[in-house]
Amino acid sequence: MTREVVGQHEPDRPVTITGFCIRKAFSPTHLEEAAGIALARHSTSYHFVKSLCEALRNTEGNTHDILTQEHELIRSLDEYQNHVNQRMN
Repeated sequence: MTREVVGQHEPDRPVTITGFCIRKAFSPTHLEEAAGIALARHSTSYHFVKSLCEALRNTEGNTHDILTQEHELIRSLDEYQNHVNQRMN
């Protein structure tokens, strides 16, 4: 997928874009994910791919964004079911 974004290159040489060795700066996982996002959004500019790689690297390991099913502000399903039953009667 990366080759589709940055063009064909020799397999034994790192991918370079305007002098920036993107393969050395970011992990292959981040680069592949960024390339996939860039292709899906039809925006394959160097700056867009680089910003995606940076964002992926910066958010790696953050677990505070994970959705949760339990929280003091989340009502139980039984409570919602009771509300629906009251509205239906």
